[in-house]
Amino acid sequence: MLIEADRRAPARSSLNIESGIFGFQASALDYGTSNEPFYFEFFNIFWSLFCAQTIDMSIAEIDTLRTKYFMREEVFIVTGSILVAMFVLIVAVMFVQNRRAPALGVVEGKLKPLSKKPNGVSTQTDDASKRVEPLAVKASTAETMTAIKSAGNAYGGASIQQESENYLYLVFTTAKMKYNDDVEFFIDDSNGLVHFRSSSRAGYSDLGLNKARYKKLAAVYSQQN
Repeated sequence: MLIEADRRAPARSSLNIESGIFGFQASALDYGTSNEPFYFEFFNIFWSLFCAQTIDMSIAEIDTLRTKYFMREEVFIVTGSILVAMFVLIVAVMFVQNRRAPALGVVEGKLKPLSKKPNGVSTQTDDASKRVEPLAVKASTAETMTAIKSAGNAYGGASIQQESENYLYLVFTTAKMKYNDDVEFFIDDSNGLVHFRSSSRAGYSDLGLNKARYKKLAAVYSQQN
């Protein structure tokens, strides 16, 4: 009978719980309207339900807390699902980009222009942030090509995709993430220069990787006789 009498007790308009140990106040009717983070409000609810064993609290007040929590939980689940879906989509797009080889080559003495993304360098671009200096040719075209291949082998992680007398197309694969970067060398005998182009397939920024690769390749190449 005591339990029945308590269940029939009129619902109070609000619940104020004060704890000397934790030093906070929680109001059932204020939940969801404060500027506190979600995890703090969740803790308030949890502590309120725990204190219901020792504090005069009506069933209606407990039901109000539970209802408002599950309403917030639904929003949390929907938002989390959207974020997970976006992440999966981004990974899928990068996977496709990484596997798709671009159309490259030399047209009228020019390598393919770089994209607008900060993920490549070239000796033939007008963008100062992406421009690197061309290399000097060796005594002959054959010696130049040999020196280029030696530099690629010394750097590591490269595979030859296309080769001719004055053109070499390599794909460098990063060791950890297995990203593919397309690297081209064009020997311009008429001007005594070796033009270079390196760009990443996937992602937006290369974080300076292609420029760093150029510097290492150029250093090894210059040391070749």
